Formats: sequence, structure tokens, C-alpha cells
Amino acid sequence: MNNYEEKQQAKKERYEELAEKNSQKSDQLWEEGSSALKAIPFGQPILIGHHSEKGHRSYLAKNRAKMDRAIETSKKADYYAQKAENVGSGGISSDDPEAIEKLKIKLAQLEDKQTDMKEQNAEARALKLDKPFAGFQLTNNNANIRTVKLRIKRLENKDNMEEKKDVIGDGYIIKEDKEDNRIRFIFEGKPSDEIRKVLKSNGFRWSPYNTAWQRMLNGNGRYATKRVINSLR
Repeated sequence: MNNYEEKQQAKKERYEELAEKNSQKSDQLWEEGSSALKAIPFGQPILIGHHSEKGHRSYLAKNRAKMDRAIETSKKADYYAQKAENVGSGGISSDDPEAIEKLKIKLAQLEDKQTDMKEQNAEARALKLDKPFAGFQLTNNNANIRTVKLRIKRLENKDNMEEKKDVIGDGYIIKEDKEDNRIRFIFEGKPSDEIRKVLKSNGFRWSPYNTAWQRMLNGNGRYATKRVINSLR
């Protein structure tokens, strides 16, 4: 595994751990709540006006709330399980240091497919048979070829970018991390609601792992950084 793939695997394992933890907590809450309610004799009514009424209602509410929390915690477990399943399923990431090589392999496969479809259609025409591939299939595959070529070009340009030196502002530092493919705002403390709104509107997202507001390091990221700096000034 390269560094990116190791991080992806670590992320997957964190989500799996959270899913398991929430699943166990859900089971525990459900068992506690349902067992407590089963302890009440079947059909026993709340004695209105009796000194036990308040305690009875409180007991029921407390354990019904546990069962409600069990359902919510189960939903969280499902959420994290889905997140774990989705890790790495989004195709070739620009964060992957081997992205260019992987994209070149994908490009070669798409070009081979295009050539093969054209040849099969040509053979079918020569034999006066129906073409096995419709025009839209060749058009779509050709569009995919152009998209992959463009991504390769952009990533090659990004690889040639020089990592800029840190910029020190009023209460923050801007760092570029070419290895992680991120540009980051690091604040001395928690920025105000207004500043966080500016960061979000310019595509920056909070990373608890890096304790920074960050987005991808590319031309758009640098332009967004300038906009944020101007707003902060």
C-alpha cells in the first residue's frame, strides 16, 4: 500500500470501529429498557392519584427513552457501516500519489475498448449485419476518454506546482501540503461564526485529524485562499 491507501484503510477501520461500538451500545440500551419494562406485571395500570403514580410514570418514561436511544444509536451504527463500505469506492482519487499511473492504465483500457467497438461495428457493416454497438456507446466512451485525459493533464500540472511557503496572518497560518494534496488554514483558536461561514463558502472543511480548515491543493484552492484572506482582512 502507498501512503494514501494506508490512510484509506485506516479510515475504513475507524468507521468500522464506530459502527461496532454504536451497535453494541444500541443492543445494551435496548436490553436495559426492555428488561425494565418487562419487570412490570402485564396489564398493571398507573394508579391515578396514588403516591406511586409519579414514580411509575418516571420509570416508564426513563426506560422508553432508553429504547428510543437504542433505535437512534442503531441508526448511527448503520451510518458508520455504510461509510466504511463506501471508503475507496469513489474511483481514482486525486489524493492518490499513484493517481496518474492508474489513470493512464484506465485511459489505455478505454482506448482499447473504443478501438474494439469500432472494429466490431466495421466487421458487422461488411457482413451487412446489425452493428453490435450503438452510436451513443462510442460517443459516451469517447467522452470518458477525454475526461480521463483532462484529469491526467491537470494532475501532471499539479505535480509541477511548487509548494508555497507558509503565510502567517492575524491569528492564523496558511500551509500547503503537497504530499497530502491539501491547503490549510490553521487558527490559534476556534474562529468566529462569521469566519467559519467564509471558510465554508470557499470550499474549506474542518478536519479534526489535522486540526485545520482545508481543501484540495490546486489552482482553485489557491484562488479560494486569496478570497478568504481578503475577507479576513
